[in-house]
Amino acid sequence: MEKKKTIGIITQILLIAVFAFFTFSCATTYNGARTKAQLNGLQGQYISVALQRFGPASYITDDGQGGKIYVWSDNMGATTNTTGSTSYNRQYNYSISGSQSTTQTNYCERDIYVNADGIIYSWRYKGTQCE
Repeated sequence: MEKKKTIGIITQILLIAVFAFFTFSCATTYNGARTKAQLNGLQGQYISVALQRFGPASYITDDGQGGKIYVWSDNMGATTNTTGSTSYNRQYNYSISGSQSTTQTNYCERDIYVNADGIIYSWRYKGTQCE
C-alpha cells in the first residue's frame, strides 16, 4: 500500500513540474533585443542584405532626402482576453455577472532607411511581435 502512495506522490510532483515548466517557458517578455540586434547589424550594409533576410518589402516610399524607406509590415492577427466577474448583494438577494474583453493586435513593422547609394543608414521598428 505504501508503494502505491509513494508512486502517486511522485506522479503528482512530476505533473506539477511539467505544468510549471510549460507555463514559465511559454511566458516570455518582449523587449525587442533580438530585433534591435538584427537591425543594428544591417546599418552600413546594402539594402540587398535586408531583402535577403526579410524577403520583399511590403512597400517602399521616399525618405525625403533622395533615398528610400523599405517597410516590412507583418500582421499576426489579434488576441482577445475575456475576464468575467460576479458579485452578490446579500441585502437585496441578487447577483450581477459581467465580462470584459480586451483585444490586442499582434504585428511587427520594420522600417529601413536607405540612402541614394543603396546603403542602410537608419532603422526603426514598432509592434508587439517583432522578436
